Amino acid sequence: MIPTISQQLRGIRSAMAKSIVPALPAGDSFVQEQAGLVLATLDWVLDVQESETLYEATERDEYRELLDRLSALSSVPATDAHAVPAPDPSAIPDLALLRVETQALKVAVDARFTAIAADGSAEDRAAARELLVGVAARQSVREQAWFRMTGFPSEVHGDIRSVLTGNATTPGQDAA
Repeated sequence: MIPTISQQLRGIRSAMAKSIVPALPAGDSFVQEQAGLVLATLDWVLDVQESETLYEATERDEYRELLDRLSALSSVPATDAHAVPAPDPSAIPDLALLRVETQALKVAVDARFTAIAADGSAEDRAAARELLVGVAARQSVREQAWFRMTGFPSEVHGDIRSVLTGNATTPGQDAA
């Protein structure tokens, strides 16, 4: 596909920055601010859009693994409520389908975790909690990287692609 989505977005951003913003009334601070927000949004979209499918697939795969590991805890039997069909590995990733699969996995993880919390052994409850905290921590790192261009996360491990591919750095340190 030529031009790519990124190339189209860069063209829009360039036209906006070079032609539209300079033509705006200098004394109209609201209009200037709004134009700046549009440019910042385009910068953010350019930063993340090529990683969206990988982000969604990573999250789906992580919740699949979490469900499998929670289901392996032996003190509470797994039920059909905890079953989510595995994705077809030969299928081309579709964003909408990835989101649906991830949501189904999150519902199943919640049901399984709730069952373990209610009826599991103390050892399984602790293991389930540790597994869930690990997934939540990794999801937090991904989300902070996803929204880093907004300026709100203060300690970000890197851009989203680096985080997703395991090439991120620890906040405050340079990459080796």
